[in-house]
Amino acid sequence: MRLSMENGTELKDPSPAEIDQALRTLNRSEDNSFAILEQADLTYLQVAQEDDPDQDAPRLVLEYQDGSMDRHYQAVADSLSLMTVIEIFQAYAGGDEKWRSRVQWEPMQV
Repeated sequence: MRLSMENGTELKDPSPAEIDQALRTLNRSEDNSFAILEQADLTYLQVAQEDDPDQDAPRLVLEYQDGSMDRHYQAVADSLSLMTVIEIFQAYAGGDEKWRSRVQWEPMQV
């Protein structure tokens, strides 16, 4: 398991506390707008900040891929809190399948 941040930070087998701390550094204005928690090639969880024209602050977009491009999903939510994203990342890293039911997922168009 490896956590990679846009700013170059990489953590091998991150602890729940390290995941919390790293995700709290997400910041579009500082070139650190995404994080990827990778289990293996084509198997990962990713969060990114995207501009939201209806809000003053960027929104969080959550995706996961499960082994192949045709198993690529995005969370369906008008907004995701950072705390929810942190909890999902921590569960994913810990092998707790409850992360799948924390949000509704839909297949992404390839």
